[in-house]
Amino acid sequence: MKYKLTLVTGILVLSIFNIHSQTTNPPFGPPSGKTWQVVNQLTDNFSSFDGNKWVKRNHDTGPEGHRWAGRKPGKIHASQSSVVNGKLRITATADYNPGDAQTNCEFWLKTGFVYSKAKAGIGYYTECSMRASDLSMASSFWLKLGTKNNQEIDVTETYGNGRNTRFWDDKIRTNTHVFLNGDNATNPKPITAGFKPKDRFHRVGMFWKTATQMDIYVDGAYKISMATKNGLKVEESLRLIFDMEAFVPECGSGPGAPEYRSCKTK
Repeated sequence: MKYKLTLVTGILVLSIFNIHSQTTNPPFGPPSGKTWQVVNQLTDNFSSFDGNKWVKRNHDTGPEGHRWAGRKPGKIHASQSSVVNGKLRITATADYNPGDAQTNCEFWLKTGFVYSKAKAGIGYYTECSMRASDLSMASSFWLKLGTKNNQEIDVTETYGNGRNTRFWDDKIRTNTHVFLNGDNATNPKPITAGFKPKDRFHRVGMFWKTATQMDIYVDGAYKISMATKNGLKVEESLRLIFDMEAFVPECGSGPGAPEYRSCKTK
């Protein structure tokens, strides 16, 4: 059996998320008797946008019939994703002045969301080098959008600016979710980074070891093993996702929306 390897490098700076190729090997060897095999469909140098590998999601589209407009107040627009200077770029901008950004739960933000056409699964190591946004929005590298769409791995949901809970801006926030019968079985495992992810690029990787364990690496160093809640399995193949989302207490949960002046279109 060959273990799978996907390598992408990303930048998330200010309101911009960029991704380009990476040639670094995993920070550990494969299990005994196994070998690494690069998954070309999940690896890219982004000299141009390859529509055979990636999809710029829009608020009215999604794979396998999965539709999601976005997490309010951020609405997903395909126009917020592009390739610039060899990097995949995702931006977040204000569509209009919301007034009180902390209580307005209408879609006043436009944000980007890119997902892979191919899927990763158990036995994959996938890595992204990123710099977090300086907005109060989650700069995220995660996996979901399987056929059942009820399983999720958050390699990182990182805030460069946590606003009301500023301690989040020095965390690599990892998590797993299994959605069953209306319940969300979640098991967050925040990592104190020892740095502010908005200040410079850092590699964040995940080895999908088993259906109930995912090992997290930061800058090539092992940090934690995530275990799913109550032993629930994350076992269906999932797509890689890069996006930005605003988490607002008034609209659900989170550290609060970015200020309008921080993300308005210039």
